[in-house]
Amino acid sequence: MKSTSSQSSLKQAVNRKLDEHQLSGEQLNDLHKLLNDSQTNTETAGKQRPWYLAAGAAMVAMIAILVVVFVPQQSLNMPQLIANEVVRNHLKLKPLEVSTNSLEEIRSHFDKLKFSPISSLNITDASSLIGGRYCSLQGYKAAQLRIVSSGSGKLDTVYQAPYVLDTFGKLPDIANDDSPLVVYERGIKVTIWVEKGILFARTHMEATQ
Repeated sequence: MKSTSSQSSLKQAVNRKLDEHQLSGEQLNDLHKLLNDSQTNTETAGKQRPWYLAAGAAMVAMIAILVVVFVPQQSLNMPQLIANEVVRNHLKLKPLEVSTNSLEEIRSHFDKLKFSPISSLNITDASSLIGGRYCSLQGYKAAQLRIVSSGSGKLDTVYQAPYVLDTFGKLPDIANDDSPLVVYERGIKVTIWVEKGILFARTHMEATQ
């Protein structure tokens, strides 16, 4: 009985964390597999060992899941992780949810975000905005905006997400006159910066020419 209670409490903790983050489909599949494997192993252990040993095994497994999924990943080179996700989504663009060149209409559409999308001083071709859709960036609900680059005439994507220092680590903030970070992924240039508490990441397709 106590083993089941412990596992239930830890699952509730996982659920609370899931409410705070939006995981990708791959992350969710991995998490569900870990949870199912943990439950199967715990039930098997419960039949063979005293309840307190089974409860301990369940707790260790669940804590491992929380660490793998939610511990900040700065050690894994966060800028490269951001660029990888941005480029992956850019190369497999999904249909726009809203087609507009109006920032006000963009803000009205993205009313489920925990921030309000803004125009950036670092994007001089913002007038070429054509629309956007919801997406996620490292598990956080974000806005994916699309612009036509005035330099190349090619389609670029601009991502805006809440800047969480504990997750993303220290990134250049243009308010401090920092220059955007430049990262290359699959031959595509990605610039990353922080502005007014929002994390920006933009592709530059002209870099492939």
